[in-house]
Amino acid sequence: MVRDGELEGGYESSAQQRARWYVYSDQLSAPIRRPADTSPPVDASASSEIRELREEVAAAKAQAAQAIESNRLILASQAMLLTALSQYRNASNEINAISDDYRAVIEDYRGIIERHAGAAQRYRDSADSFADILENYRDIVSQFFTPNDASALTEP
Repeated sequence: MVRDGELEGGYESSAQQRARWYVYSDQLSAPIRRPADTSPPVDASASSEIRELREEVAAAKAQAAQAIESNRLILASQAMLLTALSQYRNASNEINAISDDYRAVIEDYRGIIERHAGAAQRYRDSADSFADILENYRDIVSQFFTPNDASALTEP
């Protein structure tokens, strides 16, 4: 029907695929035009001019259809991009929250380490005190067993 001029449309061909025929959507609701044999004769120059105009209209409609489809694809891609951006932001916020949790754990761990270091230092200090006390006791005990003068050192 496109080839016979009953519907406006066309086809696209490529080396990889068969020719794809298309019809403009406004042609689907339009009444089918059959070439009438009763039409008044048209001279050859007017006929070729009409054919050229129809080809130009068909090309313009094809470009418009392509532009509409491109716009739909661009809008769909934009929606996908916005969704991806939203997911990225949500993941970033989640990572930040996890990082804050890690920071809190690290600070708690630092506090525990400081408490442990303080307890260890107090333990060392008390051990040093015990050592000092033991030295004092050694001195005291040695004074009990050491004679007051040199004569007590000789045997009777």
